[in-house]
Amino acid sequence: MKKRKLAVILSILLMFSASSAYSSDNVTAPNNSDNAMLGQLKQLQAIKASQQKQESMASQQNLQEAKSAEPANKISQPAYKAYSANYKVPPSPTEKKYKPVLLSQSSFQNVTNLNVLPDAFVDPNVITKVTFSNTDVNMIVSPEPIEDVVYSKEKGILVSYIGKNAFIKFVIRKNPDGTYSYIDQPSEIYVVTSDAVYPIIVSPQNIEGRIIRLAGGNLNKIKENNHMFAQMSYEKKLIKIIEDVYKNKIPDSWNVVHPQNPTPVTVKDNLSATLISSVDVVGSGFYLNEYKITSTVDMHISETDFLNANLVKNPSAIALTGFEVSNYNPVYLFIVARGGDSE
Repeated sequence: MKKRKLAVILSILLMFSASSAYSSDNVTAPNNSDNAMLGQLKQLQAIKASQQKQESMASQQNLQEAKSAEPANKISQPAYKAYSANYKVPPSPTEKKYKPVLLSQSSFQNVTNLNVLPDAFVDPNVITKVTFSNTDVNMIVSPEPIEDVVYSKEKGILVSYIGKNAFIKFVIRKNPDGTYSYIDQPSEIYVVTSDAVYPIIVSPQNIEGRIIRLAGGNLNKIKENNHMFAQMSYEKKLIKIIEDVYKNKIPDSWNVVHPQNPTPVTVKDNLSATLISSVDVVGSGFYLNEYKITSTVDMHISETDFLNANLVKNPSAIALTGFEVSNYNPVYLFIVARGGDSE
């Protein structure tokens, strides 16, 4: 209201001043009342200019406060594709520098081999060592129809295959004293498809039945991946695999599997890992498992918490998207491992 009154007074004074303009033919000196009015006019103009300056300064201050309230470092979410209904987009890393922890074999040597082992991946035309159950049925899953399985029957192996699946069982012999003998000597199995052969060295052990996934006989994928990694060091290969999966820049030459309704793996008390995806880098000897990590309590975690044979047996690199986890604040885990069970 005060500003409005000031503007009205100023307009009246300006109109009065204009109506009192002097003729060039009859110029007379201003009298005292004119001087007083001009002085009042200048004073009002100075007051208005001061108020406008204060309003401008206040506006600039509000703008600066609004900018300072914005996050200093915004990390955009990766635009993940919805590969399946169960696939969830991992959050952005909380740290600016996102680097996997590279592991040596010695860092994993104290982990006990449990009865349940994760799926193993086998590349074509590469001899791969894989641990099989010598008590239960083992399953081989191929991306294309299996044409034949070559093996030594005298070593006590039973094989059946149909379509894209093969089933391997070791013979259990009953001894005269009523006990049982289980086969524990390695054997060779060659799985033949239309354009590739998968040589597998089978090591029978007392574990539960396993699923072995063949990486696919597409030789073009192998050539593309070999060319992709040709000039990279061992460390750069591992970092590229993790970053490409995290950023959803997965090349077409990599095979991606998303399990439906996976069973969570208990890592330790209150901490569990649920498999989201498995990515096989065909022909490289590496694959990646991505897990969603949750905890029933607020917990601080590190990469070494996940040196667990139920996740992968031979990890080469581990990366986390954060180190504080709870049931409402999940963290995502990326583990790169060697294909098969080779040491």
